[in-house]
Amino acid sequence: MGILSKEEREARARKLADRQRNDWANKDKGGGSFPSIFRKDRPFQEWYCKSEDSKKHKIDILDYDVGERNTHGLPAGEPDYWGDYWCHKDVGAKKVRVVCMQRTFGEPCAICEDRKALADKVGYEDARVKTMKAIRYTVYNVIVYDTPEDERKGVQIWIVPYKFFQQFLIDMLPEGGGVASFAGEFGKRIEFYKRGKTEVSFSGHNLVERPRPIPEELLQKSYCLEDLVHIPTYEEVRDLHYNKVVADPGDNDDEREPEPERRPEPERQPEPELVQEWKGSGGEPKCPFGGTLGVDMDKFDCSNCPRSSFEACLGERQRMKRESQGSGETGAGQGGGMRRVKH
Repeated sequence: MGILSKEEREARARKLADRQRNDWANKDKGGGSFPSIFRKDRPFQEWYCKSEDSKKHKIDILDYDVGERNTHGLPAGEPDYWGDYWCHKDVGAKKVRVVCMQRTFGEPCAICEDRKALADKVGYEDARVKTMKAIRYTVYNVIVYDTPEDERKGVQIWIVPYKFFQQFLIDMLPEGGGVASFAGEFGKRIEFYKRGKTEVSFSGHNLVERPRPIPEELLQKSYCLEDLVHIPTYEEVRDLHYNKVVADPGDNDDEREPEPERRPEPERQPEPELVQEWKGSGGEPKCPFGGTLGVDMDKFDCSNCPRSSFEACLGERQRMKRESQGSGETGAGQGGGMRRVKH
C-alpha cells in the first residue's frame, strides 16, 4: 500500500465502513508449519495473546489491500481488515491445523467428507465426529500496546477464534448494521480481557479513542493476509488426515510416517447443513439447541445456527443490553460479555 492522499485515505475509510456494515449483515455466515495455518516462507511477527487475570489487552487493527483469493469475495486491492478462515484442528499424527476448504471456499474437503461418512454411521454427537469439525477463525493485522516491547514490534499478525473477538466487534456495531469504526487509520483502539488457562474466556471488549494517530510508516506495513495463509490442496489435506504424509507449507521435503489402519477414504460429497430452521408453534424463531434466545447466546455452537434464529437471538440480546443500560446496571464494558471454550 503506497502513500495515500487525504482524499484517498478518506475514500478508504468509507470503504472500510461499508465492510463493517456488510459484516453485520452477514454476521451468522461462515464464512503453520502447521499447527498455525501460516506459510513459513513469508516472514512476519505473530502475536500470541496471553491470559492476564487483571490486565487489559490493548490493540489497534489495521486495514490492508486484499489479495486475489480473499475470504470476502472482494476485488484485489480493495481495503479490508480481517480474514475469515474455517480450520480443522489436530489433523493427523502431527496434530496440525489446516484450512477447511469446504467451509472457507465451498470446495471439497477430505476431512469434511470423512466426517460426514462417519457421522452417517455413528451420529454427529460421537466424539470422533466432533473432533473433525471445522472451527471458525479470524486473522488481523494488529499493533499491540500491552508492553513497550509489544509496541516496538510494530505490525503483528493475530489469529483468534471468531466467537472470541470478531463476534464481539460485530455486536458492538449499532443495531441495523451501522458503523462504530474499529479498524484502519480512523479507527478506535480495542480493549479486552483474556483470562484462564485450560478454560479460556474473553470479555470486556470496549472501543476507546486512540491517544495518538497511527504513524504513516506503520500504516504502510500491514500485511496482505492472503499472502500469509497456506491454502492446501485437496490431496494435501487428505494425506495429512490419513497420516500418509505431513507437509510443511514452508518446506519441500515430506516426512513419511507409517500408515495406521483407517477407514477407507469416502467418496466426495457435500456436507449438508447440520442445523435446520427451528420455529415455535406460533412460527417464531427458537434456539435449535434448546437455549433461551438472548440469554444463552454462544453457550452452544452458534456458528451453525440458522439466520432467523441467530438474528432473533442477537436482537433479543441487544434489547436486553439496552434495558440493562437504561436501568443503570453496568456490565463488563461496551459490547462486553463472555465466550468460554474448554481445551
